[in-house]
Amino acid sequence: MFDAGFWELLVVLTIVLLVLGPERLPGFVSSVGRMIGRARSLATGLRMQMERELKQDAVTTPPAEPTGAEPAAGTPVGTPSRESPPTRPDAGAKTGAKPDGQE
Repeated sequence: MFDAGFWELLVVLTIVLLVLGPERLPGFVSSVGRMIGRARSLATGLRMQMERELKQDAVTTPPAEPTGAEPAAGTPVGTPSRESPPTRPDAGAKTGAKPDGQE
């Protein structure tokens, strides 16, 4: 996460030892350890809660109904496909022609 190597950690620990001194260093390390433990516990609890919510959502949400023909692969949504042109209801009717049986 921090990508710190051995020498970087050694420098940081040396500075902490010089600033805090040998008397306060064990208490500081202990409190940092407790904070890390609490952070891990919080992260684990949050992850478990999210997994429970997702499982519950998957159980209560019905599967999506198919909506008909799906667009061709790689075709952006809303782009007409080139498979067949759209048809109109009056396609093939003669211009000015009346319905069957009417003059």
